[in-house]
Amino acid sequence: VSWEPDIWGKVAAGVRASEASERAIQTSYDFARQSLVANTSKAWFIYVQANQEVKLHKEIVVSYKSIAKNVQTKFDVGQVTIRQVAQANAEVESARDTLLKIENGRKQAARSLQILLGKYPSAKMQRTYTFPHLPKFPRIGIPANLLERRPDIIAKEEAMRAAFNISTQARLARLPSFPLTLGLQSASADSFFTTLAAGIIGPIYTGGAIEANIKSADAAQKQTIYAYQSAVYDAFKEVETTLGNEANFKKRSIVLNRAIKEYQTSVNAALDQYNVGKVDLTTVLIQQTKLFDAKLNKLALQSQMLQNRVNLYLALGGGFDRKNSTGVKR
Repeated sequence: VSWEPDIWGKVAAGVRASEASERAIQTSYDFARQSLVANTSKAWFIYVQANQEVKLHKEIVVSYKSIAKNVQTKFDVGQVTIRQVAQANAEVESARDTLLKIENGRKQAARSLQILLGKYPSAKMQRTYTFPHLPKFPRIGIPANLLERRPDIIAKEEAMRAAFNISTQARLARLPSFPLTLGLQSASADSFFTTLAAGIIGPIYTGGAIEANIKSADAAQKQTIYAYQSAVYDAFKEVETTLGNEANFKKRSIVLNRAIKEYQTSVNAALDQYNVGKVDLTTVLIQQTKLFDAKLNKLALQSQMLQNRVNLYLALGGGFDRKNSTGVKR
């Protein structure tokens, strides 16, 4: 039976390093789970956006068909030229082409979402045309809370703690060890002192291996420090970026809603003026195109707002009402 008393704390340092490494792995796993949920949510919003774009482009096709029918009627009574008929019909076909591209984009969005859900990418999914309401803004707290909440930062911190203990263990290897052995045969005093002397003298003659291990451990320790600092700065940047986006998106939403309202008024006025011959077809089509572009921008903005909120949750680490959302004892 052999036993070595941990006089210098070398074994204890190794144990602490192993425990810190285990916690780093666990928190890295927690962050991977959060990232998967975040990516799945954003893929869902992109799919909803694609569905709404398909719905809107169908309305665009119907609208251009209505204009083309009106132009044809005016041509039949000699009020417009064949050029305007061809122009109106070309707009209908262009709208149909765009609709086909958007429908294909919806299929691609569905496949991406199905892959994240662990399903076969058949692109066959239940269609939904509404975005969920933007949830209540979370309580952010102070920046220091972020260091206690984000699993990836906690993982970097635990990796740094493990590296410190490994470095300590490497330095303690220069000190002598005192292994004790108990066998079936009685040990003589000579053999005891010989073993003791070997344990004391052994660390001296290592050909520089111990010093090399110390340098390697110190380098690894510095690397974990830099990695931790970089992760902290990146986390702060992500939070500030998403907060800035949140404020910008809210302002843009107000502006776009106003633009859509004004464009709708302009389109209605242009159609009325066209019917009485005060403006040409090009004026109507230009106003109609601007209205639809504004509506498409609003759809994209709604999706971006939801995706940005997911990014904010991920940047904050989740668990806004808990000090440690990972469940790992620190």
